[in-house]
Amino acid sequence: MIALALRWLYRYLSVEWPERYADPEDLVSIVVSRSWWTYILFRLGPVAMAGILAVHGAQQLEWPSAVALLAMCLTHVLTSSVAAMVTMSKNEWARTTRMYFHGITAVGVVLSCALVWATRRWTGWLAPDVRGLSTNIWATVLALALAKGAYDLLKRAPEAEYLHDRAARSVDPELLVKIRSADCSHTGVLEAIALAEAVERPRWFRRLERCVPGVESTGVMQVKHKGVLTDEESVELFLAKHNEVCEQLANEGATAETIFRRHNSDENFVAMCRHLEPQW
Repeated sequence: MIALALRWLYRYLSVEWPERYADPEDLVSIVVSRSWWTYILFRLGPVAMAGILAVHGAQQLEWPSAVALLAMCLTHVLTSSVAAMVTMSKNEWARTTRMYFHGITAVGVVLSCALVWATRRWTGWLAPDVRGLSTNIWATVLALALAKGAYDLLKRAPEAEYLHDRAARSVDPELLVKIRSADCSHTGVLEAIALAEAVERPRWFRRLERCVPGVESTGVMQVKHKGVLTDEESVELFLAKHNEVCEQLANEGATAETIFRRHNSDENFVAMCRHLEPQW
C-alpha cells in the first residue's frame, strides 16, 4: 500500500522529465531537473520516508519489517522504473539515454531502501504511530494541506526571466557569443534553440549522456553524431549544418517556428524555444 501511494504521489506531480521535454509552463519539472541533487532529492527523498514508514510501521504491528521494506522497494521499482522501460516506444527521442537513466534511478531506489534498513535504529522517531487512528487522521490532513500548498506554488508558470537565467547558466557564454556571431540571418532563432536545449538537457545531464554507450546525440545542441561531442563541438557542428541551408531558408521566408521544428518538432521543445527567443 505504501509503495502504491508513493507511485500515486509521483503520478499526481506528473513530472515527466526526462521522459519527455519539459513544458515551459511546468515549473516542477524545470526545478527538479536543475541539478543532480534536486533530482535525487525529488526521486529518492520520498522513497526513503516511505521506507522508514514501512519498517517502523511493520514493527509496531509486529510484522516482519525486512519483508515489508523489501515488498515496498520491489513494488515501487516494478511500477515505476521497470514499467517505464517496458512501455517505452522504440522510436522515442533519446530512448537509450532514458533507459539507462531509469536503470540508474532503480538502483538509487534500492540503495535508498538499503540505507533505511541500515539506519533503522535511529529513524524510529520519524515514523508515526500507525495504531493511533485519530493521530494519523490529523497528521494525514495536515500533510495533504501542506503538500497541496507546495504543489500549487510549484505549478505556477515560471517567469521568462527565470527561464533565461536558468538557460544561461547551463551553457557557456562564449558558445552563445559564437552563435550570435554566426554568418546567418537567423542568429536569434539559433540562440533560442541553444537556450532551450540547455534547459531541457542541463549541464549535469549532458555529462551523464557522455558516459552512456549508444547515445546518438550529445553536447548542448544535441546534434546526432557517431562519436561523443563536447558542448563546443556540438555548437560548431550545429552551425555548420545550419549554414548549409541558411540561404535556402532565407529565400523561402522560413519563420522562427519553421526553424524550431526543423531542429526538433516536439511541441514542448518548440514552446520552450518561443519563450527563450531573444527580443532584439
